[in-house]
Amino acid sequence: MSARPSASTNFAYLQPLEPQLARLGELAEKYWLDDANTALIKARQFAELLAQTVAARTGLLLVPGEGQLDLLNRLAREEVIPPEAEHLFHEIRKTGNRANHRFEGTPAEALDQVRYAWVLGVWYVRTFHEPEFKTQEFQTPVAPPSVAELTRRLQEAEEEVRRATGEVQTLLAQQQAQGMAQLEAVIQAAGKAASKIELTEAQTRQRIDTQLRTAGWDVDTVHLTYKKGTRPQKGRNLAISEWPTADGGWADYALFIGLRLVGVVEAKRAAKNVMSSLEQAKRYSRHFNLASVKDLDYPEGPWGEYRVPFLYATNGRPYLRQLQHESGIWFWDARRSTNPSKPLSGWHSPAGLLALLNQDAQAADEALKTTAMTYDVGLRPYQKQAIERAEAGIAAGQRELLLAMATGTGKTKTAITMIYRLLKARRFRRVLFLVDRSSLGAQATAAFETTRLEGTRTFAETFGLKTLDDGTPDADTAVHVATVQSFVRRLFGEPDTVPAVDTYDLIVVDEAHRGYTLDKDLATGELTWRSEDDYVSKYRRVLEHFDAVKIALTATPALHTTQIFGLPVFVYSYREAVLDGYLIDHEPPTCWKPG
Repeated sequence: MSARPSASTNFAYLQPLEPQLARLGELAEKYWLDDANTALIKARQFAELLAQTVAARTGLLLVPGEGQLDLLNRLAREEVIPPEAEHLFHEIRKTGNRANHRFEGTPAEALDQVRYAWVLGVWYVRTFHEPEFKTQEFQTPVAPPSVAELTRRLQEAEEEVRRATGEVQTLLAQQQAQGMAQLEAVIQAAGKAASKIELTEAQTRQRIDTQLRTAGWDVDTVHLTYKKGTRPQKGRNLAISEWPTADGGWADYALFIGLRLVGVVEAKRAAKNVMSSLEQAKRYSRHFNLASVKDLDYPEGPWGEYRVPFLYATNGRPYLRQLQHESGIWFWDARRSTNPSKPLSGWHSPAGLLALLNQDAQAADEALKTTAMTYDVGLRPYQKQAIERAEAGIAAGQRELLLAMATGTGKTKTAITMIYRLLKARRFRRVLFLVDRSSLGAQATAAFETTRLEGTRTFAETFGLKTLDDGTPDADTAVHVATVQSFVRRLFGEPDTVPAVDTYDLIVVDEAHRGYTLDKDLATGELTWRSEDDYVSKYRRVLEHFDAVKIALTATPALHTTQIFGLPVFVYSYREAVLDGYLIDHEPPTCWKPG
């Protein structure tokens, strides 16, 4: 990279719009080589002031005592900061915190964070000022002219930050009255601006490294490479970069659990189409060079022409449903040719991939077909039919299923029996039973704890059960009862605490038709929503986060329910229940008058 005179700062474009931000950006880029630690702190201050400015521009008042992490989480929940920008905000925050508290920082880290700050500044301008704003490419700045000059500028910057904080508070008060219409407009503009964020190939690899590391993989695209001698090792979950293939190519990452090869990854720059890149991963799998490793523990496979079971393609961008072919992580299980490829919002963990490798879905589907429904709960014919339809849909490869059963016809009993069968057949390993209210969660928990299907043991005594008070399932958990609100908090929290996409492989949604904004029985402390569209967006993101089959139960499918789960695979209406004698018709009587 070439240097250029410091007088031509990368952040000059911000000067006429946000001079305080321009000043902090200029200081960060001037420090990067000579005092990396200070440059990282300046970059963090830039991001903090930028987040406060974004809140001000959208009328979202700062909460007293609210720190940068809480503010970013709130802005992300409101979708003001899209995932692309949110990731960069958190990178700058965490690196700046380490610089501030541990006195860490290298010039390479500082330069990366300065460029991230520059990218966020461009995103801000495109969101709030000029949607089609164009700027020159980021240029590597030279070192500061002198320590004395830097000290003077640092003092000036600190004073400007103090003045800017007061100005932000004033701007917050001015913007608060502009209402939700402006907020929605900002969300749209922010998303459009985020779609234009571009990173270098090296920075894209660093982002993928971070994502894999968060999921539990030991990865370093610079040092843990095949060319530098890295090989699979017992007891390590390694993502080894640049693995050779038999046709002379190089796989971007090879995923090893100990000595067991489980996956191969094709990585592209952020601007590339992800879905089409799976073809390259398929080529890697067909020509993978297994002979390059001695004593490779590889008892499974090959699967037809494929030598590696799990194939991935990614460009490092966070998953966006509206841009699903250009974002997220595309995944294909090569063990069965009928398996569909699909986008994921995150990487499988090593434990999750190992469980998937050991799962025999086809054998489980066949076992379910021959297992009679002779349970002590006394299933009615239509309940058995509902379960059969769900199991048939799962066997056919459906990922979303909807069961519509009238109120009072025993949806909970049907769901518990269905879950029992699926777990017993080992079709799934962990189920999330999702509700929208704590009261519904308590009712479901009581049902799991008292229902006996076979013998004297209850469901909860047969399979491990976690309830509303349990935040994270453990290895023995088979069913976890939780609310939508709890997962909104977790998914919009700090990225490092977000649950892995393979935490659950089946999600059962109770009362999936509920409108949420119209319900009046919200418990104290449960989340509310800006609008029904806001609820549907976050509800969908909770469901899309997990690589799981989704089964919804409802009495009256709402439009948003069918948009997510499709048309019902089974319907048992109120009228049918009345005619069959399971429900009593409560229509008002008609008075007869003698003629």
